[in-house]
Amino acid sequence: MISNLYKYLKECPGISIDSRKIEFNNLFIGIKGLNYDGNIFAKEALSKGAKYAIIDNYKYFEEQFLNQNDDIKLFNDNFNALNEDEFIFSKNIILVKNSLKTLQNLAKYHRNKSSAQIIAITGSCGKTLTKELIKNLLSIKYKTYANPGNYNSHIGLPLALLAMSEDAEIGIFEMGARGFGEIKELCKIANPDYGLITCIKEVHLDGFNDLDGVLKGKTELYDFLNKKKGIIFVNINEKLLYQSSLKYKTAIYTYSTDFYEAKKDVYYPSKILIEDPIKSSNSINNKKLNTAALTINTEIDIKNSIYPYITYKDQYCNSIKTKILGNFNINNISSALCVAKFFKIDNDKANQCFINFKNYDNRLERIEKDSNLIFLDAYNSNSDSLKGAIEVIDDLDSNFTKNKHKILILGELKELGNRSDSIHKGVIKILQNYNHYLVLLCGENFYKFKSQNIDYLKNNKFEFFETKIEIIEYLKLHKIENSIVLLKASRKYGFEDLLDYL
Repeated sequence: MISNLYKYLKECPGISIDSRKIEFNNLFIGIKGLNYDGNIFAKEALSKGAKYAIIDNYKYFEEQFLNQNDDIKLFNDNFNALNEDEFIFSKNIILVKNSLKTLQNLAKYHRNKSSAQIIAITGSCGKTLTKELIKNLLSIKYKTYANPGNYNSHIGLPLALLAMSEDAEIGIFEMGARGFGEIKELCKIANPDYGLITCIKEVHLDGFNDLDGVLKGKTELYDFLNKKKGIIFVNINEKLLYQSSLKYKTAIYTYSTDFYEAKKDVYYPSKILIEDPIKSSNSINNKKLNTAALTINTEIDIKNSIYPYITYKDQYCNSIKTKILGNFNINNISSALCVAKFFKIDNDKANQCFINFKNYDNRLERIEKDSNLIFLDAYNSNSDSLKGAIEVIDDLDSNFTKNKHKILILGELKELGNRSDSIHKGVIKILQNYNHYLVLLCGENFYKFKSQNIDYLKNNKFEFFETKIEIIEYLKLHKIENSIVLLKASRKYGFEDLLDYL
C-alpha cells in the first residue's frame, strides 16, 4: 500500500533522483529515462548516505543486492506479482513495479494529506515569473511554498510537491506541457484548487500541432477545475482563453491588460479589472469592477542609466516603480495582482513587494561587464518573448545608448513542428527594423536562411552560426566593447557561457 511506503519516505529528510546530489539519509529514487537508467545508481546512492533506494529494475536488483543465500526465485515471483501500489523491501532497497509511477503516487498521497490550498499555473510563457510574483505576494500573509526552478514536469512536479512542508497554507505549482494529456496528469497529482493560464502562443507545436492544440492542451487545467468546482483566474484580453472560459460553470475571476494609446509620456498603459466570480452566462459588462492602471514607464537607476522598468498605479492611484523589465511582463504582473487581491493581501505590503522584486537569474538579467551592458535572457525563448526582449533593448534611453553599439545574439526556437520555417523567417523579417544592430543568429533553424536570397537580409548586419561554439570562436576574433548586448535563447543552449567572451 502507498500509505506504508509513505512511512519510509517520512523517515528521510529529502528525496533525490540524482546520485551525485544525494544527501545523508535521503531517499533515492531510480527512474528510467530515454538515455539512461537511474536504477543502476542505487548502490552508489546508498554508499553516499541514502537511507533507502526505490528501484524498478529487477535484473539490477538481483545482480547487485541478492546473493546465493537468497531465494532468488521467490523474489522474482513476488516482483512479477506486484501491482502499482505494492513493494518489496530488502536490504534498504524498495523494489516497485514502476519507480516513476511510485513517485507520482507518493506525491498524490502527500498532497491529499495536506490542507494547503494549491494554485496551478500554466501557459506558453511567463509561468515562472508569475509563480514567483504570486509566491512573494502571498508570503506576506500565508506560509507559502512554490516549486523551485522549472520543476514543472511529470517528474519535477511530484518531487517539488513532496518537498512541500505539512504546515504550508498555500502551494503554488507551475505546470509545463509539451503535448496533450500532460496538464491533465499533473492536475491529478497536484489536485489544484485554483488555476491560471498566462497566455497561449505558438510553442511546443511538435506536440500540440497548432495554436488551437496549444489552447486545448493548456485548458486541461480549466477542465479539471471545472469538475472540481475550483476557481479560475482569466485575463479577458487573452481572447482565446477568455472565450474558452465562458463555457465553464465554476467560479471565474477576471482581470485585464487592455492596451490603449497613451496621450502622455507613458508607454503601453493598461487596466486591471478584478471582479467577483462570474458564471458563463453572465456578461462582463454587467459586473462591478475595481480598476487600477498599469503602465510601463522609464526609471533612472543610481548610475543615471535609463531602463524601461514597469511602473504601475494601484487602485488608490499610488505609483509603484518595479525592477521588472519588458512590456510582455505586464501580463504576469496583472495576474499576480489579481491573485493577491483575491487572497486579501494588504495593498501597501503588496506594493512594497513589487518594489523589492527583481528579475532573477537568466531572465533579462542585467549584467555590467567592463564597457559592456549585457541583458541575459537564457532561460526560455519563443517568438513573442524574443520580440519583447529586443524591445527592452530598443527602449533604453537614447541619450544613454547613442554612443554604444547594439548587438543581438539570438538562439533558434525549438519544437515548432511544421511552423518552424515560417516562424523563424518571420523573426528574421522583424529584425530588419533593427538595421543599426549587429545580429548573431545561432542554430540550424536560423542558419538555413543564410544562403537564401532574401531582400531584407541584404542591408542588415546578420551573421549566421550553426552552433554556440561557432559564436564563441567569432567572439574571440571580434572583441566586443562599449556595447549593449542581448543574449536570448532557450535553456538548452546555455548562453550564459558566452559571458566569458563579452
